[in-house]
Amino acid sequence: MRLCWLVSLAFLCAACGACSKSSKASGPGSGTAPSEGPAIGAKGGPAPVTVWPTNAPQQSIDGDGFIITFAAPDAPIGTEVMALVEVKPKKPYHLNHEYPTELSLKAPDGVKLSKETYENNPDKRDAKVWHDEVGVFEIGYTALAKAEGLRSIEANFLFAVCTDASCDPKTATLSIPVVTQ
Repeated sequence: MRLCWLVSLAFLCAACGACSKSSKASGPGSGTAPSEGPAIGAKGGPAPVTVWPTNAPQQSIDGDGFIITFAAPDAPIGTEVMALVEVKPKKPYHLNHEYPTELSLKAPDGVKLSKETYENNPDKRDAKVWHDEVGVFEIGYTALAKAEGLRSIEANFLFAVCTDASCDPKTATLSIPVVTQ
């Protein structure tokens, strides 16, 4: 009986340990946001922290009621990498969970996007994280050939920030640099 109890306890401990580990790599250089913290669409509670790629300089847009930060790691030819786009509302705002958020992308010649449009609304959740205090999109792209000069993924970002009294739709235009290795 004692042996059965110990075996059951061992399985329970192993199962709990397996559940707490992410199946996706995250951390410096991986370009992924952490899987810990509130799920997409979470309201309240602590906001997740974005893990930025180590070889990608961050750029920011300081808008009226929001800050957008984005970064793209160097892209080895023929290998998909992930750029990150993060939006944080300024106080007293929070991100709207119902607004038809859209991140539309246009790739330069020699770059293939995983998707051209990322959405976040009640019917479609493409965001890696969508929380009252932070939203993060992970954008996959592949550099097909090395190019001379600077290339950029052009992005148009539609979203809304809200207070308890009103919601304000916002638009931002981003130019995400693509650097090939």
